[in-house]
Amino acid sequence: MNAIGPVWDSNSLWVVITAGVLLSGFPPAFSTLLSSLYIPMMLIIFCFTYRAVAIEFRSKITSPKWRSFWDIVFSVASFGMAFGLGMITANLIEGLPIDKEGNFVKGLSVLFSPYSIALGIFAVLLFMMHGSLYLTLKTTGALHERLKRWNFRILAIFAIMWTVVNVATPIYEPHVTQFMQAKPAFYVIAFMSLAGLISVYSCIKRNMDGWAFACSSIVILSLVLLYALGTYPNLVRSSLDDAYSLTIYNSSSTAFTLKILIGMACAGVPLFLLYISYAYKVFMGKVELDTMSY
Repeated sequence: MNAIGPVWDSNSLWVVITAGVLLSGFPPAFSTLLSSLYIPMMLIIFCFTYRAVAIEFRSKITSPKWRSFWDIVFSVASFGMAFGLGMITANLIEGLPIDKEGNFVKGLSVLFSPYSIALGIFAVLLFMMHGSLYLTLKTTGALHERLKRWNFRILAIFAIMWTVVNVATPIYEPHVTQFMQAKPAFYVIAFMSLAGLISVYSCIKRNMDGWAFACSSIVILSLVLLYALGTYPNLVRSSLDDAYSLTIYNSSSTAFTLKILIGMACAGVPLFLLYISYAYKVFMGKVELDTMSY
């Protein structure tokens, strides 16, 4: 809790920024996405909220039962967010059953396909690995040694799931990999993901905690790039007919609105990045528990 305490709220702002950009820059896509995935999205928002509540409430009363309760809430909410984000990503890759008006025309059961469940599990394991490496970087003593042993286990499990997802995606969703077939130079991004994964293992073995976390970040970055390039230009793909898909072209706001958004981004994002860099610099180093801790 104290490892993430100073930075979790600023990191979470990216979620708000993403939703805001989608709403103002691509209103039809925002409308379709939120209405089609209303229940999953609301569950993620509840998880998002209860994570914050758990962090702030657990230290208000010294009772062990009180703290344990909020620790469980924090854990369940974290698992729920990770699985939900993975499942939603999978459905955006597979495509949603939307008609030409952007209406969701089937039941929610279509959202729970084998691929979406697999990607949900994949997301959970990815965040578990990344979080474990961050805690290894921030802790000392018995917990640090316990995390070092855990890192090898979660990395092995994640590597298996990484292989499953990277084999299943070209087979069941071949459209996602078409950009690499058209321009083989993009295979370097897929290689970057594999190289990052191997580097995580190498750094853990050499007790290079900071580099292990950096390599894990490279794995995440490469996966995000692969998703972005594989789904471009679609924001919400229709599984009924590609002509019904909402793209960055047919669902964008006016050119004037987009120019305003770009101006706001150019002004605000550098300041936000500066603040995050400053926060990490101030709270750099190992976590020390005192009377002001969570």
